[in-house]
Amino acid sequence: MGSNSGAIQAICRLKDGNAERTVLPSDYRDAMVAMQDKLVNIEIRDSSSGPLRLFISATPFFLLLGFWIFLMIRRFPNGRFNPSLMDR
Repeated sequence: MGSNSGAIQAICRLKDGNAERTVLPSDYRDAMVAMQDKLVNIEIRDSSSGPLRLFISATPFFLLLGFWIFLMIRRFPNGRFNPSLMDR
């Protein structure tokens, strides 16, 4: 499946214990309404949770924070504001 298709892969667990793989469209509200009309029990879980996903999500923030700290250290090398550095 192409990455631009917008479809979401899903695993459905049936009452008898079997698991089926299917694909949901990116806007699956109509499919949800149809399943609810047929009294299908629906449980949606976020598969992207976990420590690795948290680390990946937080990485840009930590990179920006590190870059900001690097710039502050360069700007204030003695840990104090130095007005003579403002002319640079």
